Amino acid sequence: MTVGAPPSPPGRRSSARALARLRRSSAPDRGSARPRERADVATVVEHLSELRTRVFIVMGWLVAAFAACYWRRDELFSILDRPLDDRWPLQTLGVTEPFFTSLSVAAQAALVLTTPVIAWNAWRFVRPAVAPEARRTIRALLIAAPLLFTAGVAFAYFLILAPAVQFLLGIGPDSIDVVVRANDYYHFVTTTLLAVGAAFCFPLVLLGLARVGILTADRLRSSRRIAYVLMVVLAALLPTADPVSLAIEILPLVALYELSILGVRMQERIVERAAAAAEADAAAATTEPTGAAS
Repeated sequence: MTVGAPPSPPGRRSSARALARLRRSSAPDRGSARPRERADVATVVEHLSELRTRVFIVMGWLVAAFAACYWRRDELFSILDRPLDDRWPLQTLGVTEPFFTSLSVAAQAALVLTTPVIAWNAWRFVRPAVAPEARRTIRALLIAAPLLFTAGVAFAYFLILAPAVQFLLGIGPDSIDVVVRANDYYHFVTTTLLAVGAAFCFPLVLLGLARVGILTADRLRSSRRIAYVLMVVLAALLPTADPVSLAIEILPLVALYELSILGVRMQERIVERAAAAAEADAAAATTEPTGAAS
């Protein structure tokens, strides 16, 4: 006669049931995970769609600006030729060089003209990920950047290019017949204009570094001598005809550096006032429940 297994005690049965319920509760709910994954995928698709829209907008502006610059290339070339003062005619050394030179100059002009559009669309794309308190600062920088860049380009065109070109082309002896190649000349002019325009935007870089806490106004003041030496080196690398032109190039850089120190200091004061106001609000919030309880 076979004897059956003895029944398990009631304590073991309850523990086994509790363990089974615990395993079922800890198991992932596949039904609830799927909508979450779908939401994540939808968010990525929306970001990619937004990026594609911004890229198409920028490309449309670039194509329109390039077409306009190439259509008015004669006026554009006449503006760039003014530093020569009709003393040195430009020449090309190849069949395709006039065409590709026109394309290069028109493309660079179109890129400069559409820089505000590119910056604005980039800002609209990353704006949702930026903290609300930092958006106001970034908008101010986006407004100031084109103005400073335009001021730098105008400064280089009216005060640097003409003396530099005439000095560099006329420094040789009279026995040398100077022949200016069009491609080299336009590369020299556009590089100089873009370099000086970018140098005028350097204060915005300092303000941005100060905004994230890398630089302070006191540190900029203590590094003033090093900054002045670097400005002299930068001005010497730019086309310079004489010491007077070198001084003219250095003075705006020094002024922009000093204005950067003032801007960083004002920014620090604004941040300090905001922090003090936040601390006062927090202290008032903590004292209100105490007064109500009393």
